[in-house]
Amino acid sequence: MSWYKKYLKSGSKVHIYSHMNKEFIIMRGLPGSGKSTLAKQLAGDTGSQFAADDYFMDEQGNYNWSADKISEAHRWNHDRIKRAIEQGISPVIMDNTNVSKWDLQQTKPLIEFAEANGYKARIEQANTPWAFNAEELSKKNTHKVPLEAIQAKLNKWYPNPTIDDIKNEFKPKEMAQ
Repeated sequence: MSWYKKYLKSGSKVHIYSHMNKEFIIMRGLPGSGKSTLAKQLAGDTGSQFAADDYFMDEQGNYNWSADKISEAHRWNHDRIKRAIEQGISPVIMDNTNVSKWDLQQTKPLIEFAEANGYKARIEQANTPWAFNAEELSKKNTHKVPLEAIQAKLNKWYPNPTIDDIKNEFKPKEMAQ
């Protein structure tokens, strides 16, 4: 894929315009499934990847997850995604698990914001051979998520959502119109 960019100065800001469609990608997958690896590949040299997990990383690179700060971490991540969209970065990748219908519904404001800013939204997930094998995932995930927590997420997995499902709040197509 070749990228052609034109840089135009406007006051003190530099705006980047791409001749390709701007993309907002919502990653989904269980911890250890290869989701973040795929997100990094999709981001390439021009995009940015944003995970709520980044909130829990300290300056030494240690992961210090805290259940009581998860809402704050997601708000922080949403703010970073919006700033990247405002800057015209592409692709912008939300690298969270997004396993349940509720998780996916939380992405609706970002989808609407991205589309209002000229982005096309899509969903991607890692399809590794172990993507739904809780025991393998518990061994492979980098944040030491225990088997029981992975199994709980697997039990909440909502299969095959679309951007339209999210935008229409998962109503049947005939009711969403």
